[in-house]
Amino acid sequence: MTARYSFSQTQALENDLELLEVLRWGRKEFAEQLCRQSRDQKPGILDVLRSEPAYQITEFLYLLQARGITTEEDVANLAEIHNKYLVDLTKDAEKMRRLGLKQERLLDAIFTARARC
Repeated sequence: MTARYSFSQTQALENDLELLEVLRWGRKEFAEQLCRQSRDQKPGILDVLRSEPAYQITEFLYLLQARGITTEEDVANLAEIHNKYLVDLTKDAEKMRRLGLKQERLLDAIFTARARC
C-alpha cells in the first residue's frame, strides 16, 4: 500500500464521518426546533415529535413540497406512478430478488381507490 493510497482512504473516511456528523446534528436540530414550536409542550407529545416516524412523515411532506406536489391531483398522479412502478417490478423476478422483495409485499403496497379516500 502506498502512502498516497493510504491518504486517499483516510480522507474518504474523514469525509464519511463528517457527513454522518452533519446528518445527525441536523436531525437533532430539527427535533429541537419542532419541539420548541409545538403548541403542546406535554412530555408525551414532545416524545412523539422526537420519534423516527415523526421525522419520516415530516421528511416525506418536505419532499412532496420540494418536488411541487401540492394538490390532490399531484398526489393522485404520484400514486399512479408509484402503482405502475410496483406492477412493473412484480414482472421482474431478478430485480425483486436483488431488492429483497416478494410479490405479495409489492402488491400490498399498491394504493387502491379506497386508500386514497
